[in-house]
Amino acid sequence: MELGRFLVEAVVVGGSSPSELARSHPISRSWLFRLLARYKAGGYAALEPRSRRPKSSPRQVGADVSQALIAFLHGPRSGEFSSATDSSPRSPTSDPSPR
Repeated sequence: MELGRFLVEAVVVGGSSPSELARSHPISRSWLFRLLARYKAGGYAALEPRSRRPKSSPRQVGADVSQALIAFLHGPRSGEFSSATDSSPRSPTSDPSPR
């Protein structure tokens, strides 16, 4: 975050006014003050861009539910096999009953 570091240094080291910097650069005052607060809390390392990814996903299903659903969806389909002991698939022409 080069612009953020430049602006923080201009305020902290150079003594510039945050309001004047916000007017002279295409940024808002609130963003500049947020950067200054992050700098005061954690130094220059805190000015690096942060992930916008949420820390948790409250609607995410558990691993056990996910595995059970996958097993259900990829399990044997009804009518695909003739019986539990016969594992050869039925073809439409192998049915002995006339239609």
